[in-house]
Amino acid sequence: MGDDRIGSLLAATRTAEDWTPWLVLADALGERGDPRAALVRAHHRLAEGGLPDADRDVLANWIIATEGASEWPNSLPKAPPGVSVRWVRGFVHQIFLRRLADDVVAYLNALQAHPFGRGLNHLRLMVRRPAVAAFGRLVEARFAPHVLHWSFAQQALGPAHARVLAAALPTLRSLDVSANALGDGGMMTLANTPWSDLEALHLGSNGIGTEGIHALAAANWPRLETLLIMAAPIGETEATALASAVYANHLGFLQLPNCGLGAAIEALIPAPRPALHTLGLAFNALGDAGLAKLSPEQLPNLRRLAVMGNRIRDRGARHFADQPWTTLRKVDLSQNPDIGEEARQALGTLPFEVLV
Repeated sequence: MGDDRIGSLLAATRTAEDWTPWLVLADALGERGDPRAALVRAHHRLAEGGLPDADRDVLANWIIATEGASEWPNSLPKAPPGVSVRWVRGFVHQIFLRRLADDVVAYLNALQAHPFGRGLNHLRLMVRRPAVAAFGRLVEARFAPHVLHWSFAQQALGPAHARVLAAALPTLRSLDVSANALGDGGMMTLANTPWSDLEALHLGSNGIGTEGIHALAAANWPRLETLLIMAAPIGETEATALASAVYANHLGFLQLPNCGLGAAIEALIPAPRPALHTLGLAFNALGDAGLAKLSPEQLPNLRRLAVMGNRIRDRGARHFADQPWTTLRKVDLSQNPDIGEEARQALGTLPFEVLV
């Protein structure tokens, strides 16, 4: 069984709440004589409440390995200062970096090459204003293609960082670059990168204008399911472009707070969006007319809706309450002070959580 298959099975464990995919992984590892099989099974037996002596030996070896101080041939390297490691059931899962230096990159390369380090899936950079050259050494390192989820939120990255990132990482699943300074130039660079497996993009506030929004709408990301962008100008033209994006019908999670949508909400959702389960439209001046465009017919599987601070009044709130919502679980209508007591009472009768 190849590494690609093992990688796929490892990926399945990262979102699982039960042990089934872990045990499938253990069987696959066992078939190829991989010692990680014993580790997974040992953790499972720990969870089930009984730990035989053989399992204690396996876990003892793993503990020694993670300390990096043993003569055990597969011992893990010691983490240098500024590096924090999160473990999940015996596998490295996530790395937090508070420092960028050659020894950090060397450690990450060694860690990913270790059998227990190949679960490394998430990396979060916590170094504000990193030098472009040091940033490049990180994302161009040998371990980097194996990391599928990258977070660079609030690190003052600019267009030059975006160019390095796009060139260095041809494959990734999720990217968080919220609250940086990418601007239109950085957004256009990212949008021109053919990330065919990209599933989640968190842009937050990045000084992106209309040119950047149109580039985002033209991006060829057919598997994108999660998109967050805030404080970007989305008028009717931009909303129409986003509605026709290659990923538009696949989005399940869409957050567009403080984007000035207003009446453009109709252009954003011109047809039913059955995939959409979470929609955030806070502070977009929707008003009663805009809220009325959000209907069960257009959003048949919507579970969460955030429309706080949208100048919604009694009429809009009562109309919303009268709709035959069957899938909604939570609606946030707070910071709409013109919703009166009668409408609040109507909202209070709905069979899901409503914040007013």
